[in-house]
Amino acid sequence: METSTGPTTVRRSEAEFRRHVLNTAQEMVDELGGLKVTVDDLSFEKVIERSQVSRSTAYRYWPSLEQFHDDVLLELAGRTWNGTAAFDPETISMVTELVGSNIAKLVTAEGRRGLFREGVRIGVARNFAAVCRSAEWRTYVALTATLLSYPKDSEAHCRTSAALRRSESRFLDYMTEFYQDMAIVLGFRARHPDGLELLAGAGAAVLEGLALRQILTPDLIGRVLTVEGPDGAEEWGLPALCFLAVADSLVEPLPDYDPTNALAEYFNRVSRRRLTPSERLS
Repeated sequence: METSTGPTTVRRSEAEFRRHVLNTAQEMVDELGGLKVTVDDLSFEKVIERSQVSRSTAYRYWPSLEQFHDDVLLELAGRTWNGTAAFDPETISMVTELVGSNIAKLVTAEGRRGLFREGVRIGVARNFAAVCRSAEWRTYVALTATLLSYPKDSEAHCRTSAALRRSESRFLDYMTEFYQDMAIVLGFRARHPDGLELLAGAGAAVLEGLALRQILTPDLIGRVLTVEGPDGAEEWGLPALCFLAVADSLVEPLPDYDPTNALAEYFNRVSRRRLTPSERLS
């Protein structure tokens, strides 16, 4: 199949053609600052023009604008990004570096608790700021709202819902793995079965809910509170305090923690998978 691209011609299969056009649509959604509840403002003609593909071929694959918009929503829901609030690689890197630079504090229960608190305090603050300015998170919220507008027995609802669940599952797996790493190093365990996965889901829900609330009440959600910490007064944001409360209800200290064994177990664990910069404690 040939598609016009100005002075040249590119031969693409139907799957390659669809992928190219939908990738272009995704780029345009991101450039617009995220999805705005629906894709009605995304012009099919502009996507075709930017993709530099044959207009007639594009309309053969998507005879109606509704079909094109449904496929764009499905792509956005199922792409490999994690649009939930608690996913931010820089936050993971920041917390891991904090622990790595304070290995000596792992020797005492007080030191581990202090590291745990500080990781939550600075990590959630960084995470919350990132999500509030994230175009991808706005797209995620809009996709969820759009899903609710579909009839539950419609094909569009089933396809988009399944794609969003797959994306959510990837996020939960990633965050649960990170919490498992930190549980080993900092010496805590889940109070309930699947407790660290519960922490991943509940923690994300807290941040997402507060991020939505901040749109309407930024002065309330953005307040900085003074809290008494182990070494004196500390400044905490509301999202971090809420996350800490959730975490404390779902995890507890290990009674027989040994820092040498913990670090050995951590490094053995990460050696079995690709070691990324955010996982390096030293």
